[in-house]
Amino acid sequence: MVIRKYQGVLNNLRGRLFELAVHEIVKKSGFETEIDRIESDQFILDRKTGKKKKEIVGRAGKFKADIIGKFKINFPFSYPILLIGECKYLNKKIKIDIARYYLGIYTDVSQFPRIDIKNFKFTKYEQIFSSYRYNYVPVIFSLKGFEQKAQAFLWAHGISFISYENSPLFDKLNSLLENFWKEVYKQPDIKKVDFSKITDINDIKEAIPDNLKKINFDKKFEKINRYLNSINSFIGLLDNRFVINLIANKKKLNRGADHLFFDIVTKGNSATIELFYKKESKKPFGFITLPTHFYKQYQKYSEKCKKDILQSITLFYEEEGITKIQNIKLVKKIIT
Repeated sequence: MVIRKYQGVLNNLRGRLFELAVHEIVKKSGFETEIDRIESDQFILDRKTGKKKKEIVGRAGKFKADIIGKFKINFPFSYPILLIGECKYLNKKIKIDIARYYLGIYTDVSQFPRIDIKNFKFTKYEQIFSSYRYNYVPVIFSLKGFEQKAQAFLWAHGISFISYENSPLFDKLNSLLENFWKEVYKQPDIKKVDFSKITDINDIKEAIPDNLKKINFDKKFEKINRYLNSINSFIGLLDNRFVINLIANKKKLNRGADHLFFDIVTKGNSATIELFYKKESKKPFGFITLPTHFYKQYQKYSEKCKKDILQSITLFYEEEGITKIQNIKLVKKIIT
């Protein structure tokens, strides 16, 4: 039985590992996530080391982001894309109060003053060259999804939301994470874990003291690493409208495919798109989880406006150092 006074620390560690797992997924999707490789005058520097911290200065405050990533594709008439991600490892769906809180953070960060009138080193015009600009992309990643009101609020304010509820591949990853934490003793030394040193998933082994590791600690940790290495992730658009995260159990997509077969699996108010290379295939290679209520409401919209839905996905990915865009037609696998 977990000692109650250590529960808060353990939950923080669980949440941190979830963040690092999502960080790996974002990195696989074509984002540069190494802070030192992202040029920006909004990052706070560590006073001791002089290195960048994962903290961003806004107009009136600062924000410690769970994930920061610069997309490796640049588009015409657009500044480079900088993802600012918040991860929520909760046992419940995200409510509108969290959505409102994150809107405040995003607004403050996006209003960072570009021209410093007190800058004596560069003139106002010269600061065009000495500073960097980005198109900020705010995203909330949630293990258990979002309530309907929160989804509408986030969409209205241009904040993307990625749900992993009922995602078969992410459910397995979460199971591995939970089994891993069973290999950590709940003792006073758990409070000494230095979260600041945990910047990469492999840092977990170094951060947790040896006296807190049970006999299968390393074995369970390697299972997580192997699983993360066996899956791939793609950020894209559904019907050229809605941001999605396709998680696949194959390291590479079939680049020659101009179409994929799909089926919809519903569970309660949520739905998962299963993807297949062949119509006769029984085992899907990838999954796109749609948030609670989204699919049913999208169906109602389709019927009301007489417009087809679930027609295509557009994926962005990196291959051999080159980031590519692939448009794929969706074909219904089972006609009902």
